[in-house]
Amino acid sequence: MANLNKFRRDTNRAASGRWVPYQEDIELLIASTAQREWKNDIRAAVKSERKPGQVESDIRLDDEFLTKHGRLIARHLLKGWRKIQAEDGAEIPYSVEKATEYLTDPELTDLRLFVLARAGEDEAYQVGSAKSAAGN
Repeated sequence: MANLNKFRRDTNRAASGRWVPYQEDIELLIASTAQREWKNDIRAAVKSERKPGQVESDIRLDDEFLTKHGRLIARHLLKGWRKIQAEDGAEIPYSVEKATEYLTDPELTDLRLFVLARAGEDEAYQVGSAKSAAGN
């Protein structure tokens, strides 16, 4: 038997994010796609892409779409980072603008896909989750 309370979503962690290791020693602060604001804004973006007579389900959320709407990913899902450096070795501070620059760069598709994948891991934002508690 299990206590259902451990499966509750930690709404604070879902909105503020959890630290996730990325490549080399970079860490990303990633929030959940379960947030109401993210869902509303991504729905609005999908709706704005719809052509007359096209139904929403026909719109492909492909890489081109996600690149175009990288600002939404930056604003809602990628909340911060640690250890991202410029060419000269200086640490680059997080900002929504800088995150948008990275998330809309076609050559950084893997970063965008990584953020989306980790943001969609609902179990990682549950109160009793080992992923939720680890290093956060």
